[in-house]
Parts: sequence; C-alpha cells; structure tokens
Amino acid sequence: MELTSKCNRLLIEFFGDPKNWGITLSSPLQSTSRLPNSNIVLSFKLKDDAVRVHVHVEDWVKLIDPGATVPQQTYAVVAHNVPAAV
Repeated sequence: MELTSKCNRLLIEFFGDPKNWGITLSSPLQSTSRLPNSNIVLSFKLKDDAVRVHVHVEDWVKLIDPGATVPQQTYAVVAHNVPAAV
C-alpha cells in the first residue's frame, strides 16, 4: 500500500505540472505489486489514465528509481482465415 501511495503521489505531481502536460490525475493507481525479480507492476483504475501515463513513461519512470527502465512489450498476432496467396 505504501508503494501504491508513493507512486500515486509521484504521478499526480509529475503530470499536474504544466511543463509536464498539466494532466489532472486523481489517484490513478489501483495497486502496485513487486515481482520476485524486484520489478514493479502498476495497475491503473482507468484505461484512459494508463494510456496517458504510458505515452510519457520514459519521462517519469526515472523518478521512481534513477536506474529504472521500461521493458518493451511484444504481442503475438493470430490472423484466422487469411488466404496465404492474394
């Protein structure tokens, strides 16, 4: 709970600053969890807040920890019933 509160304060303060887009966020995080490898997962209450924050993730994630990085996510795509030849 302490980590969630700290991250909520950080996000609200960072994005509320006019030089950082002046976005109003009201406690955007629902929860945080720490994985066995010490990574932190942020779970947002609203999809819109998650999208807004993700767009600028490289700008604010270093405030949590100067050594923090954001992993690049990859997605598999499965296309059914697509002809192999056009």
